[in-house]
Amino acid sequence: MSDKNSINDEIYELQNQVVNTGLILFSGVGIVIQIVSYFRDVQFDVGQAFIIQSVSLLGIIGITILRQKLSLNTKIVVLFAVVLLTLITGLSNLGYLANATVYITVLPFILSFIRSYRQAFSSLLLLTGIFITFGFLYTSGTLTYSIDVEGVVTSLKAWVLYATILFFTSWVTLYIGHRFKEKLKENYSELKQYKDNLEQMVGKKTADLEKTLSELKNTQDQLVYNEKLASLGILTSGVAHELNNPLNFIQGGLTGISEFFEDNPQLKDEELEFYLHSIETGFDRSKTIVSGLSQFSEQSDDMHDVCDLHLIIKNCVVILNQKLDDKITVNKMFSLSPAFVKGNNGKLHQVFLNILTNSIQAIPESGTIDIETNVDDQVIAVNIKDSGIGISKDILPKISEPFFTTRSPGEGTGLGLSIVFKILSEHNAIITYNSNESSGTEVNIEFEAFSVT
Repeated sequence: MSDKNSINDEIYELQNQVVNTGLILFSGVGIVIQIVSYFRDVQFDVGQAFIIQSVSLLGIIGITILRQKLSLNTKIVVLFAVVLLTLITGLSNLGYLANATVYITVLPFILSFIRSYRQAFSSLLLLTGIFITFGFLYTSGTLTYSIDVEGVVTSLKAWVLYATILFFTSWVTLYIGHRFKEKLKENYSELKQYKDNLEQMVGKKTADLEKTLSELKNTQDQLVYNEKLASLGILTSGVAHELNNPLNFIQGGLTGISEFFEDNPQLKDEELEFYLHSIETGFDRSKTIVSGLSQFSEQSDDMHDVCDLHLIIKNCVVILNQKLDDKITVNKMFSLSPAFVKGNNGKLHQVFLNILTNSIQAIPESGTIDIETNVDDQVIAVNIKDSGIGISKDILPKISEPFFTTRSPGEGTGLGLSIVFKILSEHNAIITYNSNESSGTEVNIEFEAFSVT
């Protein structure tokens, strides 16, 4: 509603400017015309018409002086009344020779700018009707010319005077039309600029909205993903806890059997020793798996754990052992120095699980994953290199972006490496990727070393 009112105000102001311009021009040109008319009226003895038209001109000059204080409607009514009086006076004295006849064309033209087409056309009908009425009065003998018509028509001076009046009147009309056109062009230019700015604003707001919606969707997906991880952590923790009980029974049984044969060495034999060793190996492997699951399922956000990277990597390899499926060989080339960092044990398990899972999935059939660590006083470097299909150069910069994935729908969320990047940032660690298609991928991670005293 406010925009509509603003537009109406601008139109009203434009119409007011047209009327004010017209008043100024009509006043100036009217003075010139009256001076010219004076010589005509003196020559042809039409002094009464001159006096009435002079009074009309004074009326126009008056409203021109007061134009800033008068309303638009008042100025239009006064202007119309003056023109009407001038036309009637001219027709009653000079008939169709009256110079006021030009107003029959000029006034409706001007009104068309500031009033409706119907109102302008109605004024044209009224003025034309007055002209025809005077024609009827003259032709019926009711009115007679007070001048020598033949003398006027054959007078060069009269023709020059009429030409002067027509020129200035037409010029005023032309100038008003020109001013109105220029104002319309100016307003159109402003409107176009406003429209362009509005389109840019709408485009920007649309882009911002799309970005916000995308961020909301990403946040929602990440919340779902985090919720799944939390649920998996709870499930894993429960499984590890439940497995610990039977494993403790097995450990107790193995200890009891070992002690029994130590007390009764005569009952030992090689076959029994083999079975006992097999059970003990299976127990140790199960214990390692349960320990890895327990480490992975930690839900704490505490960043003050002393984390053994070698143990974390070993746990992750054990957890992923089924995915290796005896087709992928994992070569662990660990530094002889311990690799301790300060951070969150559970989150670092998540980091290496995600990286190793990507390496496994990048190897279509058989291959190798080499894990190497180098430790010095300040930095612990972890290098993981696989013999998989590699990553193209154009995709490589995007792999840490949230929800970016090259897998088919339903096969991955695209959150794995973005979470890896986030967790490593929390640990002040730096991760870089080097890869070429068909030659595998190399992941380099640098941690700040932590000294355990």
